[in-house]
Amino acid sequence: MRVTDRGTSLVIQDTPGCLWLFGTWFVVGGVLAIALPFVAGNRDDVPRWGKLAAVIMGLAAVVVGWTAMRRSPSTHTELNAASGKGRVRSRAPFGRTQVEEFDLRDIGIVQVLPSRDSEGTQQYSVRLLLSDGRDFPLHVQPSPNKRSIEGVATRIREYLGVRA
Repeated sequence: MRVTDRGTSLVIQDTPGCLWLFGTWFVVGGVLAIALPFVAGNRDDVPRWGKLAAVIMGLAAVVVGWTAMRRSPSTHTELNAASGKGRVRSRAPFGRTQVEEFDLRDIGIVQVLPSRDSEGTQQYSVRLLLSDGRDFPLHVQPSPNKRSIEGVATRIREYLGVRA
């Protein structure tokens, strides 16, 4: 996650490149698993059940990879003190950009949200909570580095003049 102060605006950007790379690895591997039994030199020796198994496993890999990428959008959040507006743009690979706008005065809390991963490791993420109940996560992949996440949250709070 990168935070940039542009004078009248604060920009928070996050691109989960590793998750996209991980998903791409599964998609490419799945496509290869689907194609190889039909284009390989010994394709006539592969029984039908073997081709079916390869297609099923390949489709499963493609679905897993595609889902990993689609659930991990990049986010570009701009908080503009001059206009009093905030804008969050999120985009998953091969998807449409979704844009949500709000007034900066509606931001009630800049929250550091603790969570645990599947192995029990403590992780942290930052999100904006608005007075109308909406919340905006500023990044997809939580970080185990509490100090850096709290630093980002503090920087946003100072810029906005809001509480934790």
